[in-house]
Amino acid sequence: MEEAAKNAAAPRLFMFEGDQEFVEALLRKYAKDEYAKMARDMKINTYQHTPAQIRKKVEKYFKMKAEGSSKPETRGGAVKLPCSTWNVGPGKVKER
Repeated sequence: MEEAAKNAAAPRLFMFEGDQEFVEALLRKYAKDEYAKMARDMKINTYQHTPAQIRKKVEKYFKMKAEGSSKPETRGGAVKLPCSTWNVGPGKVKER
């Protein structure tokens, strides 16, 4: 059991591209620590995230940015796909 713990993979930091765009839009309009104002902005915050949820997303965003994994080419699979190709691998046809 201890050997498995020693050989465990490091936790991967992941954030969806939509969440990254959401945080970037908020940071363009507000200062980094104005979470209450961000939560009240209904044009950008359409899902009505609380100030605590926004704070966690912003902290995760800056952690990813510092790590260097927030660049589009290194986002680790967070790709926007059209609905017709969602969960369809190569050579498979989605039944309608």
